[in-house]
Amino acid sequence: MVELKACLKLHDCPTLEVILLELGKWISKRDSLAMLEIAHACLSCKTDDHYRKLIGQLKHLLFFECFICGFADKRYISYDRLASDSFNTGYPPGYYESYLNRNYHLIDPLFKRFSKTFEVQSSRELKDLYKRGPEREVNRLREDFGVNNIFMYGLRDPDLNSFSILSVAGQDIKNDRRTRTIITHMMPYLSIAIKRLVPFPAKGDTATLTPSELEILNWLKRGKSSWEISTILSKSERAVIFHINNILKKLNASNRTHAVAIALEKRLIII
Repeated sequence: MVELKACLKLHDCPTLEVILLELGKWISKRDSLAMLEIAHACLSCKTDDHYRKLIGQLKHLLFFECFICGFADKRYISYDRLASDSFNTGYPPGYYESYLNRNYHLIDPLFKRFSKTFEVQSSRELKDLYKRGPEREVNRLREDFGVNNIFMYGLRDPDLNSFSILSVAGQDIKNDRRTRTIITHMMPYLSIAIKRLVPFPAKGDTATLTPSELEILNWLKRGKSSWEISTILSKSERAVIFHINNILKKLNASNRTHAVAIALEKRLIII
């Protein structure tokens, strides 16, 4: 596609610029272009078929066999059920239903570690924890359905009792920095798209950002750090961080990448 339209104006693209300038040793240019295309498609995704196409594109990056993305109610993490609305592709229905019905989230080291840290977690890194106690039942379920090498990640919803969750599994997924970088940079965009496709409690009116916040958000879109923005705008770094924290709060965003994704989706800023 003519070098994806010259990288869609490289310096106007948040995801690609951050990846190329800061994460180039982990992510190739080809990966970056593919991620950029997926991110932009997520902003206009409105149908299940379109989302499945996005999953197919992501599969070429992560080489997974099973994919599920959705939202869970965090009030039930410590109780006897996990309320979840998800878009499932590849995971055997029997596996997913059994996992939820048996409340395995209460004993699954992978889910417990994810819900505590909200960082990318790998089942292979935790394999020793599945060899004893009730955790063995979780491992047995996965073996019965041929589900293994699972990665889990998600984003907190600061204002609502929910969080996004992504789980991918497959023998060919490598547990390396490249995989984790792709997952963390794609998840904000995938979660925006999935909100349109599964039941989700709506937040109030769209937040109004001040001119200063919009200006800073546009620099965040270009991949600039707090210090770089403070230098560009001749403001103290503390003032910039204060504005960024307000932006995250107003947009109900978990991090800066999430804030940029939400702002693009709501057309508060443009590419």
